[in-house]
Amino acid sequence: MNSKATRLSVLSAVAVGFAATLLPAGPADAQWVFVARKALGRIEQMREGQQSNGRPGYDFATVLLDAPADKVWRYLTEADLRREWFMGGTDARPDSEFELLIDHDNLSADDVPTPADYSKMKGSSWSEKVIRYDPPRLLETTFQGGKNGHVTYELFSEGDRTRLVVTHSGITSGTGAQDFGSGWNSHMTVLQEKLAGRSVANFWALHAQSREAVAEVLG
Repeated sequence: MNSKATRLSVLSAVAVGFAATLLPAGPADAQWVFVARKALGRIEQMREGQQSNGRPGYDFATVLLDAPADKVWRYLTEADLRREWFMGGTDARPDSEFELLIDHDNLSADDVPTPADYSKMKGSSWSEKVIRYDPPRLLETTFQGGKNGHVTYELFSEGDRTRLVVTHSGITSGTGAQDFGSGWNSHMTVLQEKLAGRSVANFWALHAQSREAVAEVLG
């Protein structure tokens, strides 16, 4: 993604609840969008920039995962593992199409109902294309069949752990800052907990808290 030098770092320093410290660097008129996150998800930085074509792009960087890169790669590409933190469907393979199946019942350790606003999407799927496939370093795919851009996953080994950078570019949705900000924050938190041998009791509660934080920032 080509972005302007506008960025926002979100760092947490609390054990419970939400907290964020803004460290802007760039034009004074930059429009910042960020998700204040629950402390259990160590998402260290989130930034918003404009691409060369004027579309927004959201760079969610960085989450440090307690697993080597080859294991994280499997959680990105293998449907049976991807469904444990994001969406299932079919495996992502080089130069091919794959399916993302929406069913978030797998994301909560507790038995919690799907909110009414999201229940109508349960069971639906998107057909995606793999654009770049370089295991275990780089994966790029379309999102929502390409209607809302591309998602790039970059993996950086740090000893026996992996730093994952997720960049969602080419967003066209008018509610992208609200929807994608809260969504990626929540899903990446589930992935981090899963790879650390823990779990998220209630994904939808985490998601709701993320949405509230974004709405507060957006005013």
